[in-house]
Amino acid sequence: VRREGDAHRAFVHGRCDGLGRVLGSFDVWVLIRAEGDQSLWVQHPAAVIDPTAGTWQASVLFGDRRHRPYDGQRWTILAAAAPPSSGFNRLTNAPSQTGLPPHVASNVATVRVRVVGGASPGATTR
Repeated sequence: VRREGDAHRAFVHGRCDGLGRVLGSFDVWVLIRAEGDQSLWVQHPAAVIDPTAGTWQASVLFGDRRHRPYDGQRWTILAAAAPPSSGFNRLTNAPSQTGLPPHVASNVATVRVRVVGGASPGATTR
């Protein structure tokens, strides 16, 4: 996770084999949550899609000014592709990781943060 002023960002990468054929055009949505925090950030990053390699990447925010990531903190990330008309932006709550269908559960990753570019001022540990 790279510190850029007050923001903390990292690139998230994913596969999108065949999604163009199934969905036509699609957007990437990212749901992200810090361990021990009930705040859920729903993001619609501008993804760079490489259809020939079947991959995408997007810059994702980790937290905000009041909820800054710290070294060693665990974050859960769910990335999903959806048609632009899906209404995905109206999502108000995320499913728990238990009981997810396999095609959704395979998109969930938990990562540990390593902040580069200086310590986060005011970062809290839990």
